[in-house]
Parts: sequence; C-alpha cells; structure tokens
Amino acid sequence: MGGGSYDRDVYRSSKSSGGFSFSDDSASAVGSDYADSALMPKGRHIECTHKNPVVIDLDVTGSMGNWARTIYDKMPMFFGQIVQQNYLPDLSISFAANGDANGDDCPIQVCDFAEGTALDADLAKIWLEGGGGGGARETYELMAYYYAHFCKIPEDSAPYFFFLADEGAYEEVKTNHVSALFGKSIKQNVSTKKVFTALKKKFKGNVFLIHKHYSGDANSSTNKRIVAQWEDLLGSDHVLIMQDPKAVVDVMLGAIAMTSGSRDLAGYLVDMKNRGQDAKRISEVSETLSAVGTALVKVDTTDQLPDEPGANRKTKTKRL
Repeated sequence: MGGGSYDRDVYRSSKSSGGFSFSDDSASAVGSDYADSALMPKGRHIECTHKNPVVIDLDVTGSMGNWARTIYDKMPMFFGQIVQQNYLPDLSISFAANGDANGDDCPIQVCDFAEGTALDADLAKIWLEGGGGGGARETYELMAYYYAHFCKIPEDSAPYFFFLADEGAYEEVKTNHVSALFGKSIKQNVSTKKVFTALKKKFKGNVFLIHKHYSGDANSSTNKRIVAQWEDLLGSDHVLIMQDPKAVVDVMLGAIAMTSGSRDLAGYLVDMKNRGQDAKRISEVSETLSAVGTALVKVDTTDQLPDEPGANRKTKTKRL
C-alpha cells in the first residue's frame, strides 16, 4: 500500500543537511535555500505508477505564512492515516510549489510522485521563495496546465488534487509562460476556465482548493472575489475555507475519505477523535467538510462523539 510506513523518529536541527529551515515553535522543517533544478518543469513529464495519485500544490508566496512548514509537520500523519484507515489504497503523492510567473524567479516547482519517507526528501527540495504577484493573484493556472498536460496517471485511478492557496488565478495561461517554463509552444493564450476543465477531467472531478482567507479577512471584497472565482472554477463544494493551517491535513484526509466512499462525515469525525484530536479541531473540520458533496450529514459536535460511525446521536442534515 503506497510504500509502507512513514514516521519521523529523528529530530532535524536547523544545522542538518538538505537545506531545511524551521519554524521557531516546532520540529517542522521544509524548504531549500535555493531553486533545485530537479524540480524545474521545463522539458519534464511526470508519471504516477501507483494506482491512486494525490497532488498537493503549496502556494509558497509570502502571504501564506507558515502553511508549508505546517504541512511538512503533518505529512506522516496524512500518508499514514490514508494507508492505515484504507481511505485510498496504493497511493503516491506529488508535491508542487506555486508562485507567480509575472515576477518570481521560480514560480513552478514540481516533485515526482513518491511514497513514505521519500516525501521528506521531496519537501526538502522545495524553495520557499516568498515572493508573489500583485492584485491578489498568483499563476495557479500554470500549475493546473502542467498537471493537465505533462502528468500521466492511471486511467482507472482515483486521483486527487489539492491547491493550498489564498489568492486568485489569472484569467489566461500566457503563451510566453508556457514556452519559458515548460518548453512548449502554443499558438494562443488559453483561458483559465478551459485549463481547469481539463484538470478536473483528468482528476475525475476531485480537484479542491483549501482556502486561507486573503489577508486574514474573510469579509473583505477581495477575499469574496477570490472565493467566487475558485467556486466558478471548481464548484462551491470543492472550495474548502479555513484559517488554521494545523487543520489543513485533517480536512484533506476527510475530503479523500468521504469522496472515496470509505467514510461518511460522521465516521470520519470518529476517526479524528480516535487519533486524539480535540473537540475544537473536530468542530472546525466538521464545519469545513460539510461543504463536500451535494447531500451530507453535518454532525452536531457539541455533544460527545459516538464511539462507532453508526452510533445514534443528534445530527442535522444540510443540503448544499
């Protein structure tokens, strides 16, 4: 199942090799001090040889704060829970890093598909450039274009693609960007809507945005415009809005568990309880995941959670 166990039993200090950097308050580490040529997309095609591919695209611009490091810290749990709970058999993960091709030195970084502890080596290669564009946009459409056209996955797979981002995409994929970054010549710009349609087709509709409020303000007109654009591109039930990066991996796990059919929402929340998550985290994840699908049961987490997925308890149904 996707490369076996995955655990970190050795604390990496900031002096360790591999270009790691650290947040001050945890043992999380991710990121190189330079752009790694192995992650440059130009002239590269990647392929998943396992049955079920998962792509996680991290926005590594300055406004995303510590999200990349937090994802690193939680990645053993993400991989391990998918395997142990059988949410998705035989998975492989490709990490990617997103910036803005209108100004950043390294706007697209792509890792090959990998499993288990090999994922740490991939994360260590990613450069957290910390740049970004203006106008509350980054070139997410270029990442969508890359995986739509330069990534091969099994036809009978159950693939998933997660964007972790706080800003909107540009309206078009530019010919000069495709040539410079991917080494491909196209005759005219391609609409972002068309590119995301192709990506959703390849990934069988399982393309999600984990959205961090732009500038931390959920009610700003800019944040509302960003959310509306992503909802137009992906559908409102695939735009998962949250602010705490520590809950991101819980939400991705839940989205996979629920859409793969291995759990309903109530059953997944029981899994969270059983792995030691507190009531506040469970409530936050429940609220976010209630947007997944067209007719889901939202569990009232003010009561004690059931010990088993089928146990009786108060629920309310929310149709979206």
